[in-house]
Amino acid sequence: MAGSTSGTADLTFGAPTGATNVIAQQKGPSDAGFVTAVTASSITAASTSATVVDLVAGDAYDIQLQVTGGDKAGTSNTVTVTPA
Repeated sequence: MAGSTSGTADLTFGAPTGATNVIAQQKGPSDAGFVTAVTASSITAASTSATVVDLVAGDAYDIQLQVTGGDKAGTSNTVTVTPA
């Protein structure tokens, strides 16, 4: 992997009310599929934002949320980010 792991991605989303588990997932250039992303803090049912950390600056990542339970259960839309 080229570059440093100083990149971050800030996400905003509607609160996944009633969720029992929420995780961010990422797919980087060398990933075959989505893997659990490292976030600056836990994502809860009341969360409306999250920061994914330890990304390689300059690399493109697909990021999504996986929500268990509640009104937004399932997989969110996927966004593509390229940390500076």
